[in-house]
Formats: sequence, structure tokens, C-alpha cells
Amino acid sequence: MNDEWLVGGLAGVMSLCFLAFALGPWEKPYQLRAIQAIAERFGKLVARFFWLLLAVMMGGLGIAIVTGKRPGYAVPLSFERSKIHSAWAMEVTSESQAANLDQSRKVSFE
Repeated sequence: MNDEWLVGGLAGVMSLCFLAFALGPWEKPYQLRAIQAIAERFGKLVARFFWLLLAVMMGGLGIAIVTGKRPGYAVPLSFERSKIHSAWAMEVTSESQAANLDQSRKVSFE
């Protein structure tokens, strides 16, 4: 299974749940500690808008993941693996060069 579809689908399902919480008649979602604090301080209407905001954000995130849109700093996993491998190879090379340099600079204090 493609990871993007799994994660994007999960974000979409969560988005639909949050939308249902925002628009539905249920009281249970408003008993969560953070949502309850929002409802007590600003009112239930603001808490509903908070659920709606979460739904929109999760829906947008799910769509972005499924369509393959990424922020500029994100790279595909295959590229990241090759980058890590090349960094490891350079580190091994520099370590062996450093060991050779240490051997050549050894000074005897006898």
C-alpha cells in the first residue's frame, strides 16, 4: 500500500470526524479538556469554529499528502536514503584519512 494514500486517507477521515463534531448535535467532543477550556472561556460557538478549523486544516493536509504536494524542504525517501548513504561514505573516508594522518604524525616521546 502506498504510504501517501494511507496517511492522506487517515487525515481525510479525521477531517470528516472533526467536521461532524463541529456541525453535529453531540456533546461528547466538547468534553475534551482543550475544547472544554475553549468553550468555557469563549463560548460553544467558538469551540465549534475550532473544530471546523481543525477539519479544514486536516482536509487540506490530506489532499496535499495524497496529491504529492510537499513543502520545499521535504524530499522523497529514496533521495534521503541516498543522501544519508553518501554522507556515511564521506564520513568513513574522512575517518580513514584522519587515521592515516594520525599514523603519519605520530611522535615518539621516549
